[in-house]
Amino acid sequence: MKNSTKYRYDPVGNKSWTRDRRGTEWNYQYYDNNLLKRAEATGVDGTTYWVEYTYDQAGNRQTVKDSGNEIKYNFEGDIYRPDPLNRINNIYRSFDGASYGTTYRYNPAGLVTGIKYPEATGWVEYQYNDLNQLAEVTGFTAPQGISYHDDGALKGINYANGAKAVYN
Repeated sequence: MKNSTKYRYDPVGNKSWTRDRRGTEWNYQYYDNNLLKRAEATGVDGTTYWVEYTYDQAGNRQTVKDSGNEIKYNFEGDIYRPDPLNRINNIYRSFDGASYGTTYRYNPAGLVTGIKYPEATGWVEYQYNDLNQLAEVTGFTAPQGISYHDDGALKGINYANGAKAVYN
């Protein structure tokens, strides 16, 4: 069956090997707690690609690395600063020699209240209603521009530029 993807699993149910319909084979390695440690792909032409993961004791991802890139979660410089509520407070990405940082803020309920993107001069701010539903994204929606039906389903979005989206 040339157009199928095949899988193998280890005794505890982790995927240990995959071959996709193009013939690329993936091998997977896991830590003792069954979190993914390394995935390595070998193409039909023999080229390889790998990616490795590290985690803290609570199972939160700390780093993702491949041959030339790295993503670090909740680091200040080289020091890992875990969040007591297991949230992501910052992500630093290093790709092809360039580095980018994204920072997150939360309210006491644990909802994201702000994201500061790479090279941004300010924060993207998120506001919530009394039911902790997203009600406004400052600069993108009109004030309190996101509304919901009584069952909690999204009803509509009024954008800051005057555009509207209605959901039934």
